[in-house]
Amino acid sequence: MNDQNKQTLERIENLLKHTLAVQLYQSGVTQQAIAQHLKMATAKANELLKGVERGYRQNKNSKP
Repeated sequence: MNDQNKQTLERIENLLKHTLAVQLYQSGVTQQAIAQHLKMATAKANELLKGVERGYRQNKNSKP
């Protein structure tokens, strides 16, 4: 695999991690848990999620 292909795959991996981090965060998962799941530092997760509004999980028994 050449360097250009490696860089492309790295970009794709970073975009997928960012997308997953945003979705998890909007679902109410903490930044620390996201960092552990994606095997990155909490500071990196914080950087990825800067400006993203956090969602909260609703209790199944709670009424809207």
